[in-house]
Amino acid sequence: MSPLDPKNRAPQDALALPAVTENGGRVELRFAATRTTQTSCVYSARWFAGPCKIEGTVTIFAPVGSTKIPSVGIEAESLPEWLGTFTVQLVKSTARSVLADQPDFAQAAWPRRLTRWRRADGT
Repeated sequence: MSPLDPKNRAPQDALALPAVTENGGRVELRFAATRTTQTSCVYSARWFAGPCKIEGTVTIFAPVGSTKIPSVGIEAESLPEWLGTFTVQLVKSTARSVLADQPDFAQAAWPRRLTRWRRADGT
């Protein structure tokens, strides 16, 4: 049998291993439905910057009062400022699109996964 035969391949994980990010940084957000409430939406987060992998959470809080823009909270240790700022911008633009389709925060259809790459400041 050929080693290229699919029957001879080792089983693969359900999720592919992340690509190595040598320049810049990458953010990967996965919707955490069990941690989402009427007033907040939670994502499990992984950031990749060079050889570093940083894990944490990103929370989108429902807009309060007359403001239409949700606030964003990030919990992660040693996250470079530029990558945190990029993550907030990504989440806010996504939230604007989601809430434009469904203004009721609790009923909004949040994306299950967001992944973006950005080059580092000064490169």
